[in-house]
Amino acid sequence: LEEDPEVKRYMRIFEAFKEKLAVVDRKIKAISKMEFLAEDNKTPLPPDKASEQRALLFEQCGEERLKIENDLQLKQSFFEIHKQTRRNVGIELIQGIIDENTQTCSWQMKLFGQEDVR
Repeated sequence: LEEDPEVKRYMRIFEAFKEKLAVVDRKIKAISKMEFLAEDNKTPLPPDKASEQRALLFEQCGEERLKIENDLQLKQSFFEIHKQTRRNVGIELIQGIIDENTQTCSWQMKLFGQEDVR
């Protein structure tokens, strides 16, 4: 269970990117099954013209997928930087006075190494 709000935000972003990639992949798979019609919207295009249309669609979807992958890679690098800064945060536990009657004590916790740690 992750408690860091920044990590939770990155996980939501990564899920959104995965969904976008899945949509583009479905588009790419559907291109080969598409039937292209002539301008009258009744007669199918000849095979050579249809293959040109498919190639154009493949190229567009490929560019879209590449853009999404580049954006995802950029977000992943930001996430790695965030994880590294979180590794630099230190925790110090200080034991308080022991109560002789109950054999319990209080603890103080100090966080250091990062300005936004509360």
